[in-house]
Amino acid sequence: MVDTARLQRSIQRAARRLEAIAAELNSVDAESLSGDDWLRVRARIGNLTADFNDRVADVDRLLGTTGGQARILRYLQLRLGEIVSKEELSGVAGIYEWARRVRELRMDHGWAIHSAVTRGDLRVGQYILELDHPDADLARSWTIARKMRKLRTVGGPAPSKVRFLQYLKAIYPASADNEQLAYVAGSSTQSVRHLADLADDGWLIVSSAENGAGTVTGYRLASLERQT
Repeated sequence: MVDTARLQRSIQRAARRLEAIAAELNSVDAESLSGDDWLRVRARIGNLTADFNDRVADVDRLLGTTGGQARILRYLQLRLGEIVSKEELSGVAGIYEWARRVRELRMDHGWAIHSAVTRGDLRVGQYILELDHPDADLARSWTIARKMRKLRTVGGPAPSKVRFLQYLKAIYPASADNEQLAYVAGSSTQSVRHLADLADDGWLIVSSAENGAGTVTGYRLASLERQT
C-alpha cells in the first residue's frame, strides 16, 4: 500500500526544485548578461534539473512505476490507438535514451509501435501503439532481420543486397516495414537502392500501397520465383 504522506512529500520536493529553476531564471539580469554568465546559469539549472529528476524518481519508486521502458509501454497502452508525441515519451521515460527503449519494445518484444518510418500518416516525432498485445509476427520478422543483418557467406559477411533479398525471402509472403528493410540493408538509402536493383534483376516486389494499404510503408516479394 502506498504511503500517501511520503508520496505527497516527494511530490512537493519535486515541485520545489522546479520553483528553484524558475527562480534561477527570474534572477537573470538580461541587460548585463554575457555569454559566460549564461553558461554558469545553465550549469546551475543542470544541477537543479538533476535534483528534480531524483525527486521524480522517488515518486516512481513509491508508485512502482520504475524502469523507463516499462513506463513508456504502459503510457502507450493507456493511449492505445492514439498519436503520442516524442516529448510525451521523453517525459514519461525520464531518460535520454527513450527512443532506444521504443525500438527495443518493437524489435525485442514485438510491440506494434509505429512512427513516421512505418506509417505514412504519422509525422516525424509521432508514435502510436496499434495493438494491446505483442505481435508475434512482428517479433518473428525482427528476429529474422537481426539474423540476416549478420548473414555470412563463404567469403565473409554477406553483401548488403544479398542480405536484403534473403530477408524478403525468409519472411515471404509477409511484408517488411521500412524500418526493418533499412536495418537489414544498413541504411534507408541502401534499402531504396536495393529495391530498385532487385526490381531490375527481375524480382517482383510489391509495396504496401499496391496491397491496398494506401501509403507505402513496407514491401514484400510477390513471388519467390525471379521473373525472366
